[in-house]
Amino acid sequence: LRQRGRRQCGHLDVQNAPALQKLVVGKGEISFRRVRLDALASGGFQATYGMDVKVPFLDTTLSGDDVTLVSTGTNEGSFDFSGLKPAADIVRDFGAVHLRVPQQSVLFGPATAGWRVLTAPEITTDAEGKPFLSQTITVPNTSFGLNGRVFFNDQTADPVRVVPLSQMAQLGSTPIELSSLRLDGGTTGNERLKLNFFGEVKLSSALPGSPV
Repeated sequence: LRQRGRRQCGHLDVQNAPALQKLVVGKGEISFRRVRLDALASGGFQATYGMDVKVPFLDTTLSGDDVTLVSTGTNEGSFDFSGLKPAADIVRDFGAVHLRVPQQSVLFGPATAGWRVLTAPEITTDAEGKPFLSQTITVPNTSFGLNGRVFFNDQTADPVRVVPLSQMAQLGSTPIELSSLRLDGGTTGNERLKLNFFGEVKLSSALPGSPV
């Protein structure tokens, strides 16, 4: 880049610079495969990044070749991360809990608690080797932070979300009418995500259910 009068002009293109690889952010990593800077006639500039972001909890990497930042003389600019996506749907198995994150639901960006992936994971579970839920549970506006934590509000970083349910579950031969699911993201120690289901055991249509 060079200066002409009071305006910048020119072009800069840097690829695979060692100083821009595997930058640690919390428990995640950000790498800049390419950085392109173009001066604008308005006096600002446009930057385009080829980026990879490693997200710890989801154990996945988001990649994009056209992450842009536009700055003008009066505006410091903002990033457009809309093209930063995983290569496919994210699927994680945590024992009896199965998590699926649709590729196109992933949105990377900043929040009060730091950089995060905002998405709507789909949850299914097993019990005694068989499906426990009768329907998949989708939890919208769930954030997976680069700090390794899960939270549910970009502004307040709430670690807890209660999802109302109205479906049947099966524990062995025992039917359970589920009323809610509580998700705890954890704030200390190694705990990352805990699921607690609430409902009533239905032993007989002639008997009232027992809370569980």
